[in-house]
Amino acid sequence: MESRGSLRCLPAIGCALALTSCAPPPERVPIQVPFGVVGGARPAIGSGVQLGIELGDGVWGQEQERVELGGVLVGASALDRVEVTASWHAPTRSEQRNTDWATAFTVAGKVVAYEFDDERAAVGVRVGYASATKVSSAPQDETMTAWDLAVPVERRLLAVEGEPGQGLFGYVGPRVVFEEFRDNVTREETSGSSWGGVLGMRARRSLFVVSGELNLVRTPPLALGSGAPHVGGWTVLPAINFRLVVGSDRR
Repeated sequence: MESRGSLRCLPAIGCALALTSCAPPPERVPIQVPFGVVGGARPAIGSGVQLGIELGDGVWGQEQERVELGGVLVGASALDRVEVTASWHAPTRSEQRNTDWATAFTVAGKVVAYEFDDERAAVGVRVGYASATKVSSAPQDETMTAWDLAVPVERRLLAVEGEPGQGLFGYVGPRVVFEEFRDNVTREETSGSSWGGVLGMRARRSLFVVSGELNLVRTPPLALGSGAPHVGGWTVLPAINFRLVVGSDRR
């Protein structure tokens, strides 16, 4: 009786094996490259700390498609000239999140390189470093690293009387992001740079800072390991940032 029962199970086992062999393999999930908000030439607050959220577009792996990202940010500034921030970004659209998406971590530093005599305008330099790793059963084991360089020129458009550091500011400047993708399974590396410019505005009143900007960049032509190469092209990446700041201004 037991042998007959075992024989009856054989067709079911065979069907299960057949379905497993015919199932599509897990898809590779691209790793996002964030374009964090530059925020102008000066720190969000002269000396103090900050906490914020950020929404914006980045590029989606070697395919260089556009991806919608959301993130959180913490930072500190000093002497009205130096700002350091750390942020975490992940996809926000359900079809781009997947079930095991990677989170990109970015650390950035900004310094006021030059202030004009009337103190209404300034030139800043911002350098950022982003990284993320994606490991899954695709099989996929990839690492993304990116260096971000921007040189914004800022001018105060509206001032708040008796409140230094507050008001409305506009800024514009060049921006370039150097990207590198490494496949830790095949040991292949793909690299390129997205270059162009950033145009934005920053408004601050009391403890609240809002920055919105547009990045006009040309994405690089990258050769993909499995498919046609991305030919590169111009794209616009918008972003907005909301920050709560606590501290003081000297200027």
